[in-house]
Amino acid sequence: GLPVPAWEDSFNTWPPANQTARRWYLHEDGTLQDTAPSVSNSASQYIHQPDEGQQTNLGDGAGAWDTLPNYDWTPHAPGAAIVFETDALTEDMVMLGYGSFDLYLRSTADDADVEVTVSEVRPDGKEMYVQSGWLRASLRALADTATELRPTKTFTEADAAPLPEGSWELARVEMMAFGHPFRAGSKIRISIDTPGNSRAEWKFDLKDYPA
Repeated sequence: GLPVPAWEDSFNTWPPANQTARRWYLHEDGTLQDTAPSVSNSASQYIHQPDEGQQTNLGDGAGAWDTLPNYDWTPHAPGAAIVFETDALTEDMVMLGYGSFDLYLRSTADDADVEVTVSEVRPDGKEMYVQSGWLRASLRALADTATELRPTKTFTEADAAPLPEGSWELARVEMMAFGHPFRAGSKIRISIDTPGNSRAEWKFDLKDYPA
């Protein structure tokens, strides 16, 4: 039952020197498309889940280093996440390295803890977790080292800034490094929600917000 690689590759640099960025755009019908949406005033929303940070995706009594861990990765409750998907891929696609989720965010509070997850939805309907990224929106200031694919942050107190009331703010979420082959026939899914319920052992100290 253990996964065994069918092939492998190696590189002299990280990320690989011949890497090419691929960009998708969020559309109001819940799709990820190659072209930017023509509608400029649409928005999606989710509700912050204050208890989500203390939840892991392992079943009761399971361990992350079990031979076959008993994962319990539960679907999002209604209103707790926003989900976007590509059409079924027409050919295999290997993603390797970092990613950037460029989110225009507006919150009823002056800050927001955000989680973005990439997964593969296979033709049989099963979903495979790939990777996540996390950001506290007040720490969104980019470092000089930020690139198109890796939006590194300064994470300094001097650069911290609350979200402006009533207006949209660009917050680029760094997707942690990963490597995954998405197969022809599968869809790429992006989920935006509250940090938590995505890792076997990590828990998140979420910020307290008004009700």
